[in-house]
Amino acid sequence: MNKLLNVRIRSRVNGMYSPYGPACRLTLANPTSSCVSQLVPTPGATFSCGATGKVVNGTHKIHATSVSGANRYQFEFKLPGTYLRTISSTTTALVLNAWATSPLVCGTRTYNVRIRASFDNGLTYCNYGPMCTVGITNNTANCTPYLPTFGGGGEHMATQDGAAMSLYPNPLLDGRVTLELSGIPRRSQVSASMSSTLFGKRVMAQTIATDGAEELSTLLELPEHMATGVYVVSITSTDTSGQAGKILFVERLMVE
Repeated sequence: MNKLLNVRIRSRVNGMYSPYGPACRLTLANPTSSCVSQLVPTPGATFSCGATGKVVNGTHKIHATSVSGANRYQFEFKLPGTYLRTISSTTTALVLNAWATSPLVCGTRTYNVRIRASFDNGLTYCNYGPMCTVGITNNTANCTPYLPTFGGGGEHMATQDGAAMSLYPNPLLDGRVTLELSGIPRRSQVSASMSSTLFGKRVMAQTIATDGAEELSTLLELPEHMATGVYVVSITSTDTSGQAGKILFVERLMVE
């Protein structure tokens, strides 16, 4: 149980079977086993739920409770209203590194952390388990400045359905804007478009390959000599089967 299976179906009419149809893949869950994971709450070497004094230094770790048969664990770090980051591990341990994309914020913060398990290397996940708090200090060079609320300053993060987006600097001064996304659907491509709020004219459209990653950081290719004003940036994901895109975020960008 809890394994990805190939399943085919054929019909039977008047005692005769038709040929099998195309195979589909699904996971059969074992009702006697739990799919829920969380940070380890019991005292000991792997104690993590409620832990303090963790440091982003490449050696400190936080640990998830093991789920039988799972081969990937996704950790969600959240500061309410300010920061959201998901990152996965092939084991129950996650090393606290200075991540290149959406690193933990500068200084010492208490994060809300949830975990969910996968049995198919991250293609699908179980539901998140209970939330725990963890005190983590990040004094690395690339830590993210702490922003107490959305909508102020040169960078802020929007969140939706487990995904998070940063678009900065905002306001835009030099024609170069960075888009960062995390928690995006696997096996998808991301499209970004920008339209003027004054005339509704689209001024930019760009497709960004994710290569199966759950996060990305890229410079958007904006036209030269953009007029000052407010623009709307729409971020859409499309799966590899070509299904209709899902709008992840709609964000206003001011050009000065």
